[in-house]
Amino acid sequence: MSRRDELALKDYLFMALAGSTRLRPGSRGFTLLELLVGIALGILTLSAALLFFAANKRHFLVQLEAGRLQENQRTLTQFLARDIRVAGYRGCAGGNGPLTNLVNHPGALENDFRTGIQGFDDVPATLPEPLASAFAGVRRTPLAGTDVLVVRGPEGDASGVRAENSARRVFAVFRSRKARACPGNANRINGICPGDYLLLSDCRKARIFQVGSIDAAGTITHPAGGLAPGNSDGAWGGSAAPEIERFGTDAEIIRYRTAIYYIARNPGGEPALYLKTSGRRTEEFAEGVEDMQLLYGENTDADAEGTPDGFLAAGKVTDWNRVVAVRLWLLLRGFEDNMAEAEQTYLDSKGALTTATDRRLRQAVSLTIGLRNRLP
Repeated sequence: MSRRDELALKDYLFMALAGSTRLRPGSRGFTLLELLVGIALGILTLSAALLFFAANKRHFLVQLEAGRLQENQRTLTQFLARDIRVAGYRGCAGGNGPLTNLVNHPGALENDFRTGIQGFDDVPATLPEPLASAFAGVRRTPLAGTDVLVVRGPEGDASGVRAENSARRVFAVFRSRKARACPGNANRINGICPGDYLLLSDCRKARIFQVGSIDAAGTITHPAGGLAPGNSDGAWGGSAAPEIERFGTDAEIIRYRTAIYYIARNPGGEPALYLKTSGRRTEEFAEGVEDMQLLYGENTDADAEGTPDGFLAAGKVTDWNRVVAVRLWLLLRGFEDNMAEAEQTYLDSKGALTTATDRRLRQAVSLTIGLRNRLP
């Protein structure tokens, strides 16, 4: 092929390729109206997807809030019912045998172990006695218009007694040891720390005292000095002592405490259930508890059946040692506002229909609990 033919072939191929990129007759692009319609459909599709996502997110948040309320309800009813049921426990002697309270200032609210359960109704902003003394120096005090519940009873597991007590020592059966678990890095033996209150009881009598020390073998001291509030008598028991001071291997030892449940505002300004225990600092027990109201079932005629003759507010109870049941009402509220579609309604502690002032989720809980140590 000559040089001229090669150049002619190249020109032909170039013209053929160039011609193939031209628009065919009758073909055209999108008009402005078509572009606007496409964009509008795209926006509608995206908006629908975003609305679906937002609705699902809100549903998830509402369900999460409802789940937290349910969990709060289970925790509160479990722990409150447990403490109320064992209020006034004195070992196998029950309420029949004598109780000797050796803790100093036995008339103080936290040391009055002869009264298993006690309450205060619709407390005012300025606390009356004995609440004022019990909450002296405490930052989180009960909210005005709410009730306060005081429960005195055992805590933890009981330990056996391995030998009869001497004049200054009680001999517990060793069960467990947790190193440096007590204040001051002392060892916790059988769940007991120095300064704890203990109930020592057999089937005839009971005695409450404060622990001075407990060693690795479970030997417990109960001195009269060096403790706060301390014991009124540090020397009791021994073979020559009267029977009311002697406890043998048929006795048991268990930690004892006063638990004060009340409503206060936490550092975030939210209402919460607080727990104040004897010898320990006050702690927030559960957030989102807006109100607590209590009625006490009193066996006023002291009959053998032991059933309550009526449920009364704390101020109308005539004898706390005849209270055999507690009717508990709690109002729980959610942690976030605008979770409900509208202001919720609920039945208050007196059965009246009440409308909330915000859109938080709320749940009213009512429960009647019997005191096992006072029921037949």
